[in-house]
Amino acid sequence: MWFNSPRTIKKALKDNAADMGFSFDGDADRVIGIDSHGNVLDGDHILFLWGRELLEQKTLTNNLLISTQMANLGFEKDWNKIGGILYRTNVGDKFVYEAIKKKKAILGGEQSGHILSKINNFSGDGILTALQISKYCKEKKISLNDWLKSSFKPFPQKLTNINLAYKIDKASQKSKSLVNQTIYNFKESYSDSCRIFIRPSGTEPLMRVLVEAENIEKVNSLSSEITFRLNSEINKILY
Repeated sequence: MWFNSPRTIKKALKDNAADMGFSFDGDADRVIGIDSHGNVLDGDHILFLWGRELLEQKTLTNNLLISTQMANLGFEKDWNKIGGILYRTNVGDKFVYEAIKKKKAILGGEQSGHILSKINNFSGDGILTALQISKYCKEKKISLNDWLKSSFKPFPQKLTNINLAYKIDKASQKSKSLVNQTIYNFKESYSDSCRIFIRPSGTEPLMRVLVEAENIEKVNSLSSEITFRLNSEINKILY
């Protein structure tokens, strides 16, 4: 839960004619930025813009950023275009941290705004991340809005939940293997035209289906098709 909602920050920016604002969660390990036009600087944009600065300074180890399977496909494609490499992990900051240490990377994080960097000893300090963004804008003598305009164009994303009668980890090993194979088949079927990420929730009896493509019509169409077919296949296996 965000301690200061983006809506509150947007109002404060307008009332005070400010250039940027930041919203933190309860313990301030996550942060998102808001520019003077109300545009959101999420974790993907923070990684892209910060990473690009390090790339230009030739200080980014192996041109590598670490993020999760939830990172936007537009982010990955534009990062690749400028010579960067994006390494994806499972969802969760602990997996990002493990990959950072293993790959000897210096910057990584999640779309939610949990950023792990060398300057904060990979601790996920949202306040230090906000200060770093502010510092870059001051050094470049540009507004956050101008900097954000130079970032990547996000692909539309849609996340859909499929309700299960019970958590997948309570299923038999044979059933879990069949479900995993079914998920793999779905992801492989559409990998050429878009990105599909399917995973069971770690806390609820849900299967989460993320679909990304270049336009929202394709996202909605594929999401409906995949969730319907996947739900039918899982029902055959689990019940």
